[in-house]
Amino acid sequence: MPMFLTNNVEIFFSILGILIVFYLSGNSLRNLFKNNKRRKRAEVELDTHLAKEHQKPLLLNGGTHFYGVDTAHLKKETGHGILVLTEKYLIFQYYRHNKHIQIPLKKIKRADKRSSYGHILTFATKAFRVTYLDEEHRKSHCAWQVKNPSRWVHKTRNLMRKSLIY
Repeated sequence: MPMFLTNNVEIFFSILGILIVFYLSGNSLRNLFKNNKRRKRAEVELDTHLAKEHQKPLLLNGGTHFYGVDTAHLKKETGHGILVLTEKYLIFQYYRHNKHIQIPLKKIKRADKRSSYGHILTFATKAFRVTYLDEEHRKSHCAWQVKNPSRWVHKTRNLMRKSLIY
């Protein structure tokens, strides 16, 4: 018997620690497989939706964190998913839910970067945020954590200008 395990209490807690590590690693592997299934389902749904709309992605960011819709009349529904910018729409497809958010570029009034969104601080990186008019012509905001928010802002603004011309 090793010298550092001198009594039954130390042996008990050592075994308990090992069991906890095995349990936690098993849960994380199960969650990893669930997330891969959700991600693949979301990709298929998004591809189907884009094909139906005859749209090609100009920018795409998988694993995007959505901070939610900031407006008085909607509840915030945060989540992870895929953010896509096409010539006509900004689309967010949730991983968990069987739904998406689609914002026409003609309805977007502003695109910018923010280090905070609502009560959430994004600290290390800035979030990509859009201000748009919803179906009832009320001002709403959405924000996402993307890899290169400056690129998203620049491309969205260019497409917004283009959509106003046509």
